[in-house]
Amino acid sequence: MNGRIAKELQIDVAIQAKLATMPEYVRSWDTNMKASRKSAATRRDYIFKIYAFLSSINSDVRKVRIDDITDDVVARYFSSIQTKQVGDDVVYTSDSYQQTVWSCLNCFFEYLVKRNMMTNNYIAMIARPKNRDLDRINEHRILLDMDDFKRILVTVDDEMNLTRRNRDRAILVLFMNTGMRKTALSNIMLEDVDFDERQLIVIDKGNKRHNYVLTDEVCDVLREWLSVRNEFDRGKGDGHLFLSDHGNAMSSTAMSDMVGKYTERALGKRISPHKLRSGYCSILYRATGDIEFVRRAVGHASSQTTQRYIVTGGN
Repeated sequence: MNGRIAKELQIDVAIQAKLATMPEYVRSWDTNMKASRKSAATRRDYIFKIYAFLSSINSDVRKVRIDDITDDVVARYFSSIQTKQVGDDVVYTSDSYQQTVWSCLNCFFEYLVKRNMMTNNYIAMIARPKNRDLDRINEHRILLDMDDFKRILVTVDDEMNLTRRNRDRAILVLFMNTGMRKTALSNIMLEDVDFDERQLIVIDKGNKRHNYVLTDEVCDVLREWLSVRNEFDRGKGDGHLFLSDHGNAMSSTAMSDMVGKYTERALGKRISPHKLRSGYCSILYRATGDIEFVRRAVGHASSQTTQRYIVTGGN
C-alpha cells in the first residue's frame, strides 16, 4: 500500500474514534469534508477543534443540539481561545492559532447553514483575526547568507553517530535548498523522492502539491541518508522519509530542535526552520532580484507575503 495512503487511513481511524463521541451532524460534516478532498490531517484537526467547542457547551458532547449554538455562545468561546494558561501566567495565543480556529468554525457553520440545519453562521459576525505573527518574528530579523548556511552544515560533521549525521545533514540541506515549511518536510514519504526524474513531491499547506527539482547536492545527501536509514527503521515510521532515533516518523518539533542545536553551535544563536525559510527567500531574491520567482519557489499565494520574508539589511 502507498505510504501516504496508509498514513491517511491511520489518521482516519483516529477521526472515526472521535466522531463516535459526537453528534450525527458532525459526522455528516466530516463526510462532506472528505468528499471535498480535505486532507485527513486537516479533517482531524478540525474535528478535534469542534469537539473542544462543543464540549464548552456540554461536557457530554453527544447531547449538544444545533439549537444550543447561539451567537453569544460562539462569541464567548472565541474570546476564550485568545488566551491560554502557561504556568502561573496567562498569555495570548498566536494569531495563526486563532485564524485556524476561526476557519474551522466557519467551515463547520457554513456547512450547517447550507444544509438548512442552522440559520446563521455566527463566526462570520466576528472578524477573522489578522496574522501578525510574522511581523513579531521579524522584529528581530536575521540576515542569513550562504556562508551562514555553510557554517551550519560544517557543524553536522561533529555528530559522531553516522546515521544521525546523514539524516540531519539531509534535513538541513533540504531546508536550505527549497525553503519548504517544516510540516511539509516532516511529512515527506519515501515514494515522494524520484531520483530518476530528479524531483521531490511535497504535500504542502492547504493540501497543495509542490514539485521541487533535486540538485546534485540534494540527491547526494538524500542517497547518503537512505543508505543508512535502516539503522533507525523499526517499522514504525509508516514510510516517512525521515525517522527519529526511535524509528518513528520524525516530527516537525524534533526537526525544529535539531535545527536549533546546529545553528546555535554555528552562529551562536538558535535559528528556527522558519528563519531558514526566510534565509532561503532572501538569498534567492538577492541572486535573482525577481520577487515573483521567489514567490513561486516557496509557494506563497501573494508576493506581498514573500516580501515580508526577505531580509536585505543587517541583523
